[in-house]
Amino acid sequence: MSYKSIEKHNTEIIQPYIVGSGKSAKAIRISLKILDSIEPGININEPIQISRNQKLPEVNSQNQKNCLFIANPPALHTNLIIEAIQSRWEEIVTEKPGAISTEQIEILDKLGSSKLESIAVLHCYRQTWGFLKLKNLIKDNFLGELISIEGRYWQSSVAKRNKEKVFYETWKDNSELAGKYDTLTDLSCHWLDFASALAGYSTPIIEFRNLDYRLAESAHRDTHVLIAGKFKENKCSFISSISKIIHGARNDFEISVIGTKACAHWAFQSPDQIELGEGSSKRIIMCEGEKIGSEFDSFHRMGWIEGYIETLRQYFLYKNNHNYPNLGEHLKIMNSLLLPSSNN
Repeated sequence: MSYKSIEKHNTEIIQPYIVGSGKSAKAIRISLKILDSIEPGININEPIQISRNQKLPEVNSQNQKNCLFIANPPALHTNLIIEAIQSRWEEIVTEKPGAISTEQIEILDKLGSSKLESIAVLHCYRQTWGFLKLKNLIKDNFLGELISIEGRYWQSSVAKRNKEKVFYETWKDNSELAGKYDTLTDLSCHWLDFASALAGYSTPIIEFRNLDYRLAESAHRDTHVLIAGKFKENKCSFISSISKIIHGARNDFEISVIGTKACAHWAFQSPDQIELGEGSSKRIIMCEGEKIGSEFDSFHRMGWIEGYIETLRQYFLYKNNHNYPNLGEHLKIMNSLLLPSSNN
């Protein structure tokens, strides 16, 4: 892909600082570079790298906006968020999960709702055409009253490594860096966040949760998760299968919204279409002539880049509108997944 340079005048200067050096940090770097090239309203400097154990630098707010990106191992996210706030960082963007235990959630909750809403979380599925279209179908009452939101999030990463007998130790094998879980905190929060946002950002109440550890590469690394329950505010139910051991899977994120008047189905592997069912008939609506905010094709040709870009665009330019996934919403999702009462 190529991008035209945009002439900029009197734009706000943003200085990114990135903690982390893995895939997420690289995606953030690419997204910042592309956003800088296509968005006339901001001017983004080259990101400054911060090592995992390095103390955060003093914030220099003179003529620029400093933004901290947290992309180190998830068990370290909460402490870094607290350190950043104590050091008076105003702009904070964190990878998910923002917390990996109910104890960490309690610590972050003490910051208050206003501060939590000011921190962005990179739940990038919510910036896809599919999500926005489903949201409008619900808003316009096309589907009727919501009965259930159902789906799956299947990957093959663990199945592939076991099949090929290729094993190597990563930070995910260290519970002090990864937390007590793997699939539950790494993937389940994505699917449940998407479903909760469709249900009006309603609080999920998990009534059934089952974790399977077969093929696990370390004792704490759950590989297959089943969750089911209801959303507190609107009584809509949900059920999902989330896994890293599905042979042949790609990045199979799928969601079905079941209503009293119609049903809608969207799959990330076919991101430009939604399948609608009414009575016994079925039809396809396509993403034609519509643009994602970042003006990318809706499919993730560069990974989840279009979701990263749009999240950051909303955060940098329209922060007061809160039109981005925030830490307050995210902690409700994580609390539901981690509550001991969910163990069945």
